[in-house]
Parts: sequence; C-alpha cells; structure tokens
Amino acid sequence: MRLAQIDYARCEACSPCPARKACRTKAIVKMGLDEQAIVKPSDCMGCGDCVEECPYEAVSMKES
Repeated sequence: MRLAQIDYARCEACSPCPARKACRTKAIVKMGLDEQAIVKPSDCMGCGDCVEECPYEAVSMKES
C-alpha cells in the first residue's frame, strides 16, 4: 500500500497548505498555522493527489 510522506527538510509550512487542500481524505493535517504538515497513515488512501500540489516537492509516496 502506498502512503504519503513529508520531507521535513523541504516542507515550508505553507498556510494554507496546498497538499492538505488536495487531500480527499484529509489525511494531511497541520497542528498550527506555522507548523509543518503531517500525514495520518490511517487516513491516507495512497492516491498521490497531494504530491502534485506541493510547490516545494516535500510530499512523496512510499510503499508501506
């Protein structure tokens, strides 16, 4: 199964986060406006929509 993962060295903590907005299951969340995004693996369906929306290429897909 594929899951989204965040590269925290590349994540710029955008507000609003384009990858989060693209996520159909809301698996990408932010705890605060200035915080980096995180992925809730239990909610990620592996579609990859978030990957294409991140302007900093901080989101990728991995096999779990």
